[in-house]
Amino acid sequence: MMMSVLVAFLLLNLHYVMGGDLTVTKKVFFDVKIGGKDAGRMVIGLFGEAVPKTAENFAQLATGVQGYGYEGSKFHRVIKDFMIQGGDFDKADGSGSKSIYGKYFPDENFKINHHGSGWLSMANAGRKTSSSIYQTYLKQYSKTRL
Repeated sequence: MMMSVLVAFLLLNLHYVMGGDLTVTKKVFFDVKIGGKDAGRMVIGLFGEAVPKTAENFAQLATGVQGYGYEGSKFHRVIKDFMIQGGDFDKADGSGSKSIYGKYFPDENFKINHHGSGWLSMANAGRKTSSSIYQTYLKQYSKTRL
């Protein structure tokens, strides 16, 4: 239920963010289970024009086209009423790292803000350490950038 609300909120807000400058170039999805029970489908719109390398990395990890990726991985960090973090299909605890470009790849930019709950961004461990780890916030935080 919560996942459906987050996804619906995200998709409704894509049309007016930043004056319409962001375009979803590709959509991917996760079928989420909680406690072994289906919890719904999380649909993620990727901004391939704003962050092409990041969007391509996420899309390929979501579809498993490289032979590895997000399928079967878990949300390794959940902070109630704040954020959900996942994408560590390597170690399952947030310390793993693997991208389609190698262990890490450089950040593309930090121009896009989270505009409310449901916005997904890549997490990293510092400059030039983007990989497979992603996060989504459950509330809007003014200092948070994609």
